[in-house]
Amino acid sequence: MSRLGRLLLAALVALGVGFATSLVPDALARVEKFQVQVVRYEGGHFLTRDAALAELALGRDASVWDDLRALEEGLRQHPLVAEVSVTRDLPDTLVVTVRERQPVAFYPFTTLEPVDDSGQPLPVDPVEYGLDLPLLHPELAGHPGELLTPGQRRILAEETGRLARANPQFMAQVSQLTLGDDREVVAMLSDLAVEIRFRAPLAPRRLIHAESALRDALVRFPDRMPREVDLRFEEQVVLRFHSPRTNAAVAP
Repeated sequence: MSRLGRLLLAALVALGVGFATSLVPDALARVEKFQVQVVRYEGGHFLTRDAALAELALGRDASVWDDLRALEEGLRQHPLVAEVSVTRDLPDTLVVTVRERQPVAFYPFTTLEPVDDSGQPLPVDPVEYGLDLPLLHPELAGHPGELLTPGQRRILAEETGRLARANPQFMAQVSQLTLGDDREVVAMLSDLAVEIRFRAPLAPRRLIHAESALRDALVRFPDRMPREVDLRFEEQVVLRFHSPRTNAAVAP
């Protein structure tokens, strides 16, 4: 056989193997042994197993050899799902793993709803899950009656989520956050009725500076309650008090 003939034969064999291989999943999908009997669900908290299965919409004759990407795409449309992976555990099990979008605050739409760090509402019952989250004020500070745009709401929600991950103990004390011009944020500490003023994004170490300055002020000035901790000035913490007096500026 000539060299050209051998090359043609090899090409035909490879083509035949590839064609046969592409038919294997379709053939196996019709084998009863590979029909889905078990769905293992991992990673869900707010999104229940039943709700996830409803989104998957597996038919009675679903096979582990069905298109997993199509299943993933269907579940990815759910507002609680950030990432999803569907894998096979042969012969008859699908493993569904999700990473959920996490509620970081409440926002007053028509009703008060949890939102994630993109500012999007999440279908989570706050009573059922005992959510204790700060409120995002719906108006732009300094502009009475002007509601936050979706982009501004996202800025405020992103900052809330970021700081909650960096310093959850501190953010647990925050009852409300308000956005102003130039990405200025005011966070209200519920127990002390003290405002923390800063520009987003705030370095997490600056929250530590704020806590330290606030504790120091409560000890040094027991008769004067701070009303505001201002972190807008680099490497300084400015304290303002309720009673008329000179503001105190400290370097961390």
